[in-house]
Amino acid sequence: MFCRKCGGPVDDELGGCPHCGAEPFSRRDPGAPLVLVSVLRAADPVVLGLAKTLLSDAGIPFAVRNEGVQGLFGAGELGGFNLLVGPVEVQVEEKDAPFAREVLGDMAC
Repeated sequence: MFCRKCGGPVDDELGGCPHCGAEPFSRRDPGAPLVLVSVLRAADPVVLGLAKTLLSDAGIPFAVRNEGVQGLFGAGELGGFNLLVGPVEVQVEEKDAPFAREVLGDMAC
């Protein structure tokens, strides 16, 4: 995992970045509502796989929406995604979205 502030390597066991002291991404107030925002919409499984790898390597927790339902409905797929459910979306916590978009670069929405 890498620090969101300085980019240095961070051990998951540590309470923060040993280089700059930034809090890790996994730390959040348990009483705060979890707000997810989409940082990527993709129909291409290669783009989706690359995005998952980049976010994981950066230590950014994410959720994938609509990935498992693309082939479930009889309407089929058009342009790589099912018209009834829309494209696959990668979502992150709202506080992590700016860094996630930076990590994803041109792929981000």
